[in-house]
Amino acid sequence: MTTYIYKMIPKLEKLYIINDGSKNGDDSDPFITNAIENLHKDIKIEYIRESTIDDLTKKFSVYKKNEAIFFIRFYNDKYGELYKNSEIATMIDNCKIPVFSTDTLFINKGSVGGKLVDINSLGKSAGDDILNILNKKLKTPFTRIHEDYDFIFDYNKCKEFGIKPELLKVKFTYINAPKSFFEKYRKFIDTVFVVSPFLVLLILGLIHNLFLRIQKSKISQQRIQLDKILLNAIDSPIVWQDNYGNIVEYNTKFKEFMGFLSKCKKTTFSECMQYYKNIPIKQTLEPFFDESLGENQLVIKDNKGKERSYLINQENYVEDIYQTRGTVTVLTDITKEKQAIKERAKNQEFIIQQSKLAEIGEIFSSIAHQWKSPLVEIATIAQEQLYNKEGEIDEVNSKYVNDIMFQVKYMTETINSFQKFIMPSTKKSIFDISESVHEMLEIIRHNMKYNYITVKVEVKPNTNLMILGYKNELMQTLLNIVNNAKDAIIKLKSKEDSRKGVININIENIDNLVQIEIQDNGGGIPQKHINKVFNPYFTTKKNGHGIGLYMAKVIIEDKMGGKIKASNANDGAILTIQLETYNENTSFRG
Repeated sequence: MTTYIYKMIPKLEKLYIINDGSKNGDDSDPFITNAIENLHKDIKIEYIRESTIDDLTKKFSVYKKNEAIFFIRFYNDKYGELYKNSEIATMIDNCKIPVFSTDTLFINKGSVGGKLVDINSLGKSAGDDILNILNKKLKTPFTRIHEDYDFIFDYNKCKEFGIKPELLKVKFTYINAPKSFFEKYRKFIDTVFVVSPFLVLLILGLIHNLFLRIQKSKISQQRIQLDKILLNAIDSPIVWQDNYGNIVEYNTKFKEFMGFLSKCKKTTFSECMQYYKNIPIKQTLEPFFDESLGENQLVIKDNKGKERSYLINQENYVEDIYQTRGTVTVLTDITKEKQAIKERAKNQEFIIQQSKLAEIGEIFSSIAHQWKSPLVEIATIAQEQLYNKEGEIDEVNSKYVNDIMFQVKYMTETINSFQKFIMPSTKKSIFDISESVHEMLEIIRHNMKYNYITVKVEVKPNTNLMILGYKNELMQTLLNIVNNAKDAIIKLKSKEDSRKGVININIENIDNLVQIEIQDNGGGIPQKHINKVFNPYFTTKKNGHGIGLYMAKVIIEDKMGGKIKASNANDGAILTIQLETYNENTSFRG
């Protein structure tokens, strides 16, 4: 509490601390002594434990600037005489310097207040402990710290001594605060309530008068309001313009739509419309038309940066009563329809790609079947050459036969692996991404070795490698990216014979994703093409088709819910793939 007193009286020079010589006073003495040692060194402390009520009343009967009293307790004096609460309260109230206390007993009885413990709550807690001791539910001795307190101050005392509890920057409560307006003018307010029925009757008479005047126009106003409600309920921007191009009426969707336009950003709607005053809406929107979408279609970006497509329809109107004419413009949001068309196109391309791969797989299966028979014959002939006429092993030809058998086995395993790899996945499955990478690299191992390209795979420790998706399609995507990197390295090596080809494949977890980063030193992607590499039919290769990376994007993002991006770093390109990791708590349908 001494710290709080210093905050409220920044120029405090002397602090009196009053604590009697009782057993309770002895218990609190070590805490007070410790607080005194930690108090600001410039403040003088007078610790009073032996005195009388009369002596204290006399001692503090004169105001002294920048002094204060911290009253803890004083129930018995130095002669052992006990004092009543009323006597202590009188002494505190007669003090001419501010008295801060520790509990609610003396608030509103002379104390300025402070960090107060509710004496009733403290008494109840002590009573409960005594009952528990008597009922043998609580063992003795024990110590309980009562930590419930509130900052409470007497408004009048604070004003008298110029104390500002606001300096504590804590929540506090005033007692004896000035009355509110309602309390101060209670009689006046009561009088108003008495008179109010007559005022209400007078107001009702005026309202009835006004009602009779507007009754004739009410029907037309209701119709206008209904039209406006219906207009705002339509989920398309609609606007009426007269034959001069002035806007007559519009709905809320049109107001929202105009906020999307570049000139209207960070302006109010009325300010925005100043740009388009007396100009037909269709003419206003001409810069936003997308000719590739067809006539009367435009694309703009909403507040979240997402593109939205609109179809514009216009009709001329003539109003017979007032003989006015103009144009009604309706902008229909066709974003979802456009997205659905794109999604169907991507699905169709994915299905076509799978169909092509299935056909290739069937053809390759036929070829593999034809190849396996000769391989079996070769193995048989080789084994026959291993034995001489007497049926013993020919040690001379043993090494050559073993080499032939090794190659036959390798070719058979390669055919089986490639046959499995080329077939499209029929449904999603759970698989290890690291194993898929190594299976893919095994297919092109000799090709990389022949072109003097080193492929390094690094998997960070404790990486969750399990994902849910189309394993073969993902392997084909990775194969396509690695082959692109190989082609770039070979092309660069033709100019720099000494260049050593390197492809690094790094696999790690980022949040709940597994990231596959494929980096090469093939010179990178030209910056002007970096944002186009995933577009269909875009290619920088002489005989390229521009479908590989596009299908990679379709497989990764549309079919497996991941992300793929291209970037450059150092002396090559980086293709980054991110996919959701699978855990056993995830449910799925194949």
